Amino acid sequence: MVVEMAAHPVVDADLGDIAKFLTLSFGGSESHYRQLFSYWWESNASWHRGLPKGWVIKSQDGDIIAFTANIPFAYVINGQAGKCFVTGYTCVDENWRGHKLSKKIGSAFLAQDDADLLIGTDSTPPAYQLWLGLGMRPLQRNWREKSCRVLGGADHLLDARRSFSRVLGPALGGLGSAVIALAKMSSPALSRALTARKILSFDVPGSERIETFRAEQSPTTYAVRDRETLDWMYFGCDYVRENRAVFAAFDGGSIVGYLAVKRIMNSFYLLECRCENEDP
Repeated sequence: MVVEMAAHPVVDADLGDIAKFLTLSFGGSESHYRQLFSYWWESNASWHRGLPKGWVIKSQDGDIIAFTANIPFAYVINGQAGKCFVTGYTCVDENWRGHKLSKKIGSAFLAQDDADLLIGTDSTPPAYQLWLGLGMRPLQRNWREKSCRVLGGADHLLDARRSFSRVLGPALGGLGSAVIALAKMSSPALSRALTARKILSFDVPGSERIETFRAEQSPTTYAVRDRETLDWMYFGCDYVRENRAVFAAFDGGSIVGYLAVKRIMNSFYLLECRCENEDP
């Protein structure tokens, strides 16, 4: 007999059980996931009480058997302030697979009322198929220059559009420009003397201008990147500090651009690259 179970928003009392549940699905320690929970929400300036931390499905015995996270990011969408939510760590107890619980938990993420933009990444092929099956659209990357050097990247990025239009194109343009900017950094014809170094904080001269840095000209849709957001994203907990690296370009001692990468095994993946006046 299949018992009908619904997805419910995560409450703080669930967090210990969720941490234990995630160790069974993804490995790692409970303390690791506790650290991630604090990073995703309490340390995140875009999160506030009232926003769901995620969703869970529980068995009749009260055991967590499905989970997905909900992490907010500040965005500008079609020129207006908007709310973006990113999901991750979607999983179902192996003893409950085949009961369409992943669709229920995924549908809860997609149905939230406050979202202008919803994003997921395909951590596994089943997760990718899940989001496609729920109506999310893959962002096909269109590289603008055949000569650019692609140093790395995930295979798929998914997005679900709600009450707005023409988000797909502008969002992609920034990614293409970022990789092109990365490739052009090796050009010998630099217009001025620049220095570059790895940084451990965005508390650097010129950081008050970081929010104006862009990966493309006059974008209408983009993620907000101010000093507070960047310090949270790349230095907000031990886990991200160990698996992210940020390199900054300086002109006269003032920051004029930055590039962030993520380490997975022995490879580095470009996360973003933004420059003052879109100047690579």
